[in-house]
Amino acid sequence: MKLLEWLSRIFLGTQERASPSDFFPINGIWHDSEANLIIISLGSLKVGLTKPPKVWIPEIPHSNSMDPVFDAGNNNILMAGATTEDHKLLLDYIKPGDIVAAYSSKRAVLHRIVEIGQKDGRRYWRTRGDNNNANDPERWGDEHIMWISVGTIY
Repeated sequence: MKLLEWLSRIFLGTQERASPSDFFPINGIWHDSEANLIIISLGSLKVGLTKPPKVWIPEIPHSNSMDPVFDAGNNNILMAGATTEDHKLLLDYIKPGDIVAAYSSKRAVLHRIVEIGQKDGRRYWRTRGDNNNANDPERWGDEHIMWISVGTIY
C-alpha cells in the first residue's frame, strides 16, 4: 500500500482547520554555524516596517485553554511592531488560525483568531482557546491585539 493511500485511510473524515500564517518562510530560516545562531529573516513582512519588530518570549502559565498546542512551561514567541504604524502593518497580515495576545482592562488572552469582521467601520477580532467550548466573549479591536504568536518553544 502506498504511503498517501495509507495516510488517507487513517485521516478519513478529519476536517481542515484554520492554521497559523507562515510568517517566516522556510527559505528565511537558516543556521550560521560560525556564530552558532539560528537566523530568521522577516521575508515579505520586512517590506514597509520602519524598524525591526519587538520580540517577547514569555513562559505560558497553567490555564489549559490552548491544549494541546501549548501548555504551562512552554515558551511562546510573540512579535509586535516597533512603532504604532509598524504594528498596524503586522495586524494586516493576521488571518483566522493565527494566535494573538489580546489585552483589555478586564483580561488578557493568548488565543487563536476565529473571526475577523467589521462593525461600525472598525475591524474586530474574535478569539477562542483551542481547548475551550465557546468563543471568547470579547470582540477585540486593533488596539487590543498587542502581540502575534509566531512560534512555540517546547
